[in-house]
Amino acid sequence: MCGFAQSLPYIFFVTLVRRLSSIPPLLIALLIALPVLAVLASVTQSDAQSLQILREMAETVLPRYAANSLLLCVLVAIGVAAVGASTACAVTLFDFKGRSTFEWALLLPLAMPAYVVAYAYTDFLQYSGPAQSAIRTALGVQGRVLPEVRSLGGAVLVFVCALYPYVYLLARAALAERATHLMEAARMLGAPLRRRIRAVALPLARPAIAAGVALALMETLADYGVSSYFGLETFTTGIYKAWLAMDNRIAAAQLAVTLLVVVAVLLKIERHAQRRMRFAQAKGARAGSAEARPVLLRGKRLAVAWLVCGLPVLLGFVLPVGWMQANYPQSGFGALLTASIVGVVWAYLVRFCAVALQSVQSGYARIPVSFDDSARILGVTGLKLMRRVHWPLLRRSTFVAALLVFVDVMKELPATLVLRPFNHDTLAVMAYQLARDERLGEAALPALALVAVGLLPVILLSRSLRSEGQALAC
Repeated sequence: MCGFAQSLPYIFFVTLVRRLSSIPPLLIALLIALPVLAVLASVTQSDAQSLQILREMAETVLPRYAANSLLLCVLVAIGVAAVGASTACAVTLFDFKGRSTFEWALLLPLAMPAYVVAYAYTDFLQYSGPAQSAIRTALGVQGRVLPEVRSLGGAVLVFVCALYPYVYLLARAALAERATHLMEAARMLGAPLRRRIRAVALPLARPAIAAGVALALMETLADYGVSSYFGLETFTTGIYKAWLAMDNRIAAAQLAVTLLVVVAVLLKIERHAQRRMRFAQAKGARAGSAEARPVLLRGKRLAVAWLVCGLPVLLGFVLPVGWMQANYPQSGFGALLTASIVGVVWAYLVRFCAVALQSVQSGYARIPVSFDDSARILGVTGLKLMRRVHWPLLRRSTFVAALLVFVDVMKELPATLVLRPFNHDTLAVMAYQLARDERLGEAALPALALVAVGLLPVILLSRSLRSEGQALAC
């Protein structure tokens, strides 16, 4: 039974490849790119009303939207890079008590949508919340005692806590393959620990960190839930205002073109970083050998490692989930796309295709070209080459891609909010609507359900990464 279950993904994959092999790749790419092309085409659809709206926005609010978005992205980039890189280095380069637990626990915030974290912290830290009330009672003071959480700083905290796993995931994979072995070589040459980290580990992980930061920034720019709930005037909220408040779809699409250009730049950075991550494992280099073990930590260094790894999990998962559990409530073709589930699925396909593509491409980057050459010499080509050579080597990368897409689709809010059919609300939409109406207690139940469903793929992803690390050590 277990063997049959393990063969199901293979059967599904082969069947899907056979079905799609008859469709020209250009047609598939065109189908995915149609929404983007439609947005780009809006540049040629200007009318007097849309031009007037854009002119007025450019003279009044657009500079502020752009400045807020830029500042938000810069601060989030610094935060996710620092947290993701430090946690990846901690669990990869060092050995300490609790390390195996932190390896999977640091992935838990992947199951937490950023807007759910925002709801939890707002309810806990707002003026009438339990934190400020308890402080005022204990100190005998009045007025606000904590900074306003619904601010740019609060949004940066929320995004860093929710998005650092992108950097952690890629940096950990990059460091696990070679860093320990190379750091051991540097130690034998007399380099102290601090220099080994600065001169060996961080340069090795730099492309992975850049790729993870690019993914995190794309999520930040595409966010609507946190920005709308916190009242931040970002470029994304400006697009929604042009569409929904000013009722001008063309103006909104033209503003979205600017955002697409920024995302294209981030994709270029991410692809450049991914190319720099392509390297071959040295023959005979065994990361798990006795000569290249992680550095054992004790005493103060152990406490620092616990702080570095424990604080992101605490802020990004434990505290939001715990507070929501204390806070449990007491009581035509166009119509086919916009009034049915087809439009939602298409939006998900376009939105998250890049997430799956990057994971599969990273798997392909690890397959030596000599494997294909040897298979062709033996007469194995076409689908048989995919089935007998590529698929066994891509199985883990495809599984990771499916898990990442599953988690992202489950958390997705803007496209679902706009395209969902009537009476077909998802958990993400329910949590957003209840929190928007200040019914934070009632929003806790769908938010907790969302987190609970997201935990399963995160656990499976962690197990997959651990088994991959064990395979590299063999």
